[in-house]
Amino acid sequence: MKKGVLKKAAVTVLSLTVAMASLAGCGNDEGGSSKNTASGSKHGGPYEEEITIDVFDSLANFQGEQSGWFGKIVKDKFNMKLNIIAPNVAGGGDTLFQTRSANGNLGDIIITNLDQSRLKDLVQAELVLDMKDYIKDCENLKKCENAYTEASKLAEKDGVWAIPSEVSNQKATEPCDANEATNSPSLRWDIYKEIGYPAIKDMDSLLDVLYEMQNKATESDSGKKTYALSLFKDWDSDVMQNATGLCALYGYQNVGFCMAKVDGTDIQSDIDSDGIYIKSLKFLFDANQKGLMDPESTT
Repeated sequence: MKKGVLKKAAVTVLSLTVAMASLAGCGNDEGGSSKNTASGSKHGGPYEEEITIDVFDSLANFQGEQSGWFGKIVKDKFNMKLNIIAPNVAGGGDTLFQTRSANGNLGDIIITNLDQSRLKDLVQAELVLDMKDYIKDCENLKKCENAYTEASKLAEKDGVWAIPSEVSNQKATEPCDANEATNSPSLRWDIYKEIGYPAIKDMDSLLDVLYEMQNKATESDSGKKTYALSLFKDWDSDVMQNATGLCALYGYQNVGFCMAKVDGTDIQSDIDSDGIYIKSLKFLFDANQKGLMDPESTT
């Protein structure tokens, strides 16, 4: 396609994880491109005819049409559907990225890492769009202009090529975890209320609470059996990422094959029988024994 022209008339910014960025993709005009016009509201929609946007997301654990509350917001506000394309679901690795790149259409919105010259390669291959003219009136994005300007420098070409997914308006010297935790238990508050807000003092009492909640809400809105916990392997490396998230609740961070207390007071081997990592694995084991673990999450 011609440089500087969007395949579909939309630019949306999604936020996922550190070292990731949202890019507006370019592609050919075949296969569902929408040529209708927006109604002229501030956000550029809703569109008169429903459009579907392909979202290539390197970290997504789901593939297909975005559903749930977020899917509804996008539909109501833009008359738009999001089709999530997830390499992790499609087999992992860079195979899907390379295949779609070779076809000249990675996606309408691309969420991926910017390291190892990836942004530079995408720009040189004309797979992403210079968003400068599209975001010039976006007041919220102007607040993080320095962030996307610095990120775009990785392309080694003038323009706005990427918007970082994690931007803060706090000073670089001030931690944000105190008001926006990276790791924390996430509970359905309405169900937690129904069982009487029981205190959660440690991981064992968390299991008890999850057991009560699962027995209270036995089915999802679609009629499927609900489970308190579900695992995924996509972020595993030296150790199991889902277990290290539990370690973080006690102030430990994975460093290679060790768990280090972030205040520097302790460091443990991951296979220490009394260590926090083994305790976290035991938590997941006990959850499975209690019937709280989604049996399909292993596959």
